[in-house]
Amino acid sequence: MGRRGLAVRGRGLASGGGEAHRAGNATARRRELFDEMMDAQLTAALAADLDTAFEGVVLAHQDRLYSIALRLLGDPGDAEEVAQDAFVRAYRALSA
Repeated sequence: MGRRGLAVRGRGLASGGGEAHRAGNATARRRELFDEMMDAQLTAALAADLDTAFEGVVLAHQDRLYSIALRLLGDPGDAEEVAQDAFVRAYRALSA
């Protein structure tokens, strides 16, 4: 049986080697750099206005955090609770 491609935002990405693999790595690296820039901007904004900036942090990361929690826990309610708890803990740590 052949390899299946991975769906990335509605586009197929070959899971084998070659040019498609290199293109996938380049795309992943650009996404990492973008995320790092966003995190740096949000961190700077946190220092200026915690509530508004933290809302940006939540909006930027809530889907990913929920998805990871759902994969680990298998229950949507538990995943939502764990994700929310993580954000509450982060907020408290930043405001202390």
